[in-house]
Amino acid sequence: MRLLMFTCVVHLAVAQEIAFPSDSPIRISIQSNASSKGSLRLDLTNVSQKDIVAYAVVASERSTGKPRTMTRGVRSSSLDPTPFAIGKRWTAGLPQVFDTEAKLMDSVISVDYVRFADGSDWGPDLMKQSLEIQGRLAGESVTRERFRRMIEESGPEAVISEIRKIPAPQKARPKARQGLNKH
Repeated sequence: MRLLMFTCVVHLAVAQEIAFPSDSPIRISIQSNASSKGSLRLDLTNVSQKDIVAYAVVASERSTGKPRTMTRGVRSSSLDPTPFAIGKRWTAGLPQVFDTEAKLMDSVISVDYVRFADGSDWGPDLMKQSLEIQGRLAGESVTRERFRRMIEESGPEAVISEIRKIPAPQKARPKARQGLNKH
């Protein structure tokens, strides 16, 4: 990774710095004054020459370099034929970047990790998201293969029956959990 760094300072409540190496596969910009419930809205663009299937963006304290919060996205290329494609732009929320007085923390926002559709990756991976992302992608792959075999052997009804056996996540809202648990 090149040591040459470009930085951009955006003035909101407190200076917010976006740091990116010249070879960063994702360009980050802050939506002007776009915040909600302690999060900051980011515009992200794939500026690499490869499709991206997963990424992690981190906000670190400017004074200490200590990571404070992060956001990530994962798209399985077999489920979504256009993952974070070359040139694609998307929006992500970076949670908890405001202090208790709703002032923007003095932090540096940077791309921490990127996983490409070809299996290669990029970034320092300070938040150690690569293992979780690789595990999620592997789990999705195993699940797709299992359901594909079920369809071939027993038809689509077998897959529907199997999915209905999966309990709704406890984090789901009560009404959503009730709908997900209907058989």
